Amino acid sequence: MTAHRLNRYEYNNTVRDLLDVNLHFATTSPPDPYGYGFDNIGDVLSLSPMLTEKYMKAAEQVAQAAIPWPR
Repeated sequence: MTAHRLNRYEYNNTVRDLLDVNLHFATTSPPDPYGYGFDNIGDVLSLSPMLTEKYMKAAEQVAQAAIPWPR
């Protein structure tokens, strides 16, 4: 069974639609690999340590934008 992750554009759109936060993660993340001419095939979308770190940083930014918290 293949684990599926969102590609960078799907991530942007999901965050925007669910939380009304538009941070454009796709512009700062590396390009997604293509398989069979598509960039959303689970078999080719790996999750490297660098990409995991970028997703974690993006998640922190999303959380701060969606739920403002005084520092």
